[in-house]
Formats: sequence, C-alpha cells, structure tokens
Amino acid sequence: MTYSIPVWLIGVTDSEYMSRRMLTYEEGYNAGAVNYEVKNGILIIEVPAVGSAVLVAVRNNKSLHRICRDEKKILQNIQKPLDFFPLL
Repeated sequence: MTYSIPVWLIGVTDSEYMSRRMLTYEEGYNAGAVNYEVKNGILIIEVPAVGSAVLVAVRNNKSLHRICRDEKKILQNIQKPLDFFPLL
C-alpha cells in the first residue's frame, strides 16, 4: 500500500529526508536503512498491508553515526499525537 504522509506537520522540510530504520511485514522484518526524499513536505512510502515502518528525519549534513546518537533527543522532543502517523 502506498501512503502520503504530511511530515511538514512535525517540522520536516524538503532539505531533509526520512530514513526507514525498520520495516515489518507478515513474514518478519527488515532492519536495513532505506532513505526517502521529502517533496513539498510530503513523504511517499510503500508499506505492506500487514506491516509497519519506523522512520526518522535526517538532515543532509549529518553522518549516519551522528544521527543514531540524536535519535534519543528526537524522541524526547515528540510531544503531541500529530507527531505519530499510524498507517492503518
């Protein structure tokens, strides 16, 4: 299934991209990182009908190592339900 997620609502800009850190599906999961471009504040992603994805916003000028250290800080800054986009 293809989803259009308005990531601009959580402050993600077109100069950033979204990195999928995990994808689950009926038979298991994939923990490989996949990057997705943000266009006009919208992320377009395909997720299996029985599955989910964990995404994190990434600034283009940071290394992957630095981003991993920043994930805890990013999660601490999530304050409102609009920051989560369950794909039902």
